[in-house]
Amino acid sequence: SKITDILAKLGKVLAHV
Repeated sequence: SKITDILAKLGKVLAHV
């Protein structure tokens, strides 16, 4: 789902910070 993709993207960005 798009939601999962968005959450995964946000999680990756937050984890990268």
